[in-house]
Amino acid sequence: VGPVYVLGMTETELAAQVQSQLMLYFKKDFQLQARIVVSYKLFYAIGEVLATKGRQKLEPDMTFLDAMFAVQWTPLANLGRVYLIRPDAENPLVLEINFREMLTTGNMTTNARMHERDILYIPPTFLGLIARLLERVLQPVGVAVNTMLGVARIRTAYEVATGQQDSLYFRF
Repeated sequence: VGPVYVLGMTETELAAQVQSQLMLYFKKDFQLQARIVVSYKLFYAIGEVLATKGRQKLEPDMTFLDAMFAVQWTPLANLGRVYLIRPDAENPLVLEINFREMLTTGNMTTNARMHERDILYIPPTFLGLIARLLERVLQPVGVAVNTMLGVARIRTAYEVATGQQDSLYFRF
């Protein structure tokens, strides 16, 4: 039926409107039920995040502290330099927050309220940056090693199946 204006309608009113529009096309009485689903607001978490990176549910009255504990952080996180970014086409706001100080001193002056579509970026420490770099460099090596191990497993299974080897255990 195309776009339907639903602002201010109840579920019953919406079902009746869609039903009347469908009757224009199908000449048959449809029994419809409409559900209005309330979508939740989001913020984004990236970087050294333990929870799933990306979209996170924004709870009502959520603060920076609440968001940090909701997404958690990895051991490689630089908690002294966490960024809260308010995206805007003309004037984006970037707040650098010392989360470690907030935890150790209880000083909540930088505990900003989270807004919809805010970005929480938890960067790695210098050593964490090196660890992530090594992880990326060694990833192809890991794929090659896993492939070689898979081939060895297949070969061993073949030898056991054909009777060339007694069992799956190595003998020394």
